[in-house]
Amino acid sequence: MKSNLIIAGDDLNCSKKIYNTIKMKNLDVEVIGITTDGEETLKMIENANPNILILDLKMSKRNGLNVLNEIKENKNIKIIITSGEVQMINKINSANYSMIKNIFIKPFDYEILCSSIDRICANSNKRNSENIIDETLHEFCFNFSSLFYQYLIKCIEKETVYNITLKQLYNEVAKDS
Repeated sequence: MKSNLIIAGDDLNCSKKIYNTIKMKNLDVEVIGITTDGEETLKMIENANPNILILDLKMSKRNGLNVLNEIKENKNIKIIITSGEVQMINKINSANYSMIKNIFIKPFDYEILCSSIDRICANSNKRNSENIIDETLHEFCFNFSSLFYQYLIKCIEKETVYNITLKQLYNEVAKDS
């Protein structure tokens, strides 16, 4: 069974590129709508009950954080955040939004985004016992990615040029945590 997906973001070109990449990759998902503002997104979520929401944090009328707060009780929806707004991502990392499955900082690789969508679709088809393991692993990965993200922000704020290997980066993140 195909998952239903909504793409929500103020940049229509970005949303269309996400849509086209999903179609090109032939993912097991049906894009049921593309929205450009928070109010429109909330209405579509209420009417269409999607499985997956790709949510940009910067939107008119109601931003992505407002949308998240409105739907945080909906345990059936899985969310992928896309944003270039570092301060808003910091707010998300400090809150507990269990429905967020991944965060992509703009500019991002559309094919990697599609891989994330594909994993969410695959996980939704697993048995409950496997989902418990997936959720635990996700929690670990999300916590690690938050630490990694915080380290990157420190580098950006210090205007540090970083050209290091993944192992060196892991050691830096582990040292700071």
